[in-house]
Amino acid sequence: MRDRILLFLTAIDDALAAVAEGKTLDIYHIGRSAIVWEYDYIATTSDFDFLQPKGGRELVDLALSLFGKGAANANAIGLYLEEVPMGLPPAPAGYEKRAHRVEGPWRVLRVYHLEPHDLAATKLKRFLPKDRQDIRHLCDLGLLDELKLEETLEKAFYYTLAKDGDEFRDAAFRNLRVVQQYLRGEIDEL
Repeated sequence: MRDRILLFLTAIDDALAAVAEGKTLDIYHIGRSAIVWEYDYIATTSDFDFLQPKGGRELVDLALSLFGKGAANANAIGLYLEEVPMGLPPAPAGYEKRAHRVEGPWRVLRVYHLEPHDLAATKLKRFLPKDRQDIRHLCDLGLLDELKLEETLEKAFYYTLAKDGDEFRDAAFRNLRVVQQYLRGEIDEL
């Protein structure tokens, strides 16, 4: 799977290099494919999720048209590119500063992986079975601390407080409590 991700990114980079005119595109990689790549997670996925960038709209649109869901290039490689709006996961404030750049042969793409707590926080709102599996993998690798994860999730919902009654925030924090129980060894499954 990791080799397929690298092939996919190289194909995107090659396509963008023809029109980039010296511009670069910062990609903050999230989702299951980020865990597969960064932490040798044995799992499959069909998409390469990235957080909506703050600039480079022309390059993003071109990449999505050539490698987004249903595009011939994506189908040929078996992965498709998916842009995720900032508020959808949600992403913790300051994630860019904590992310690390992934080395690669790319001329246009600059790929970043989120710090493990930031990555886990993006999965706590939805918390579907795949999200729980992904978070469990990060827990089992010893990459998550229960208090730091809570601080990180607070940064993801910096615009609301517990008293505000935001259903998405409330759900994410309920899910966080389950992860914290797992980290403390109080439960065996997420």
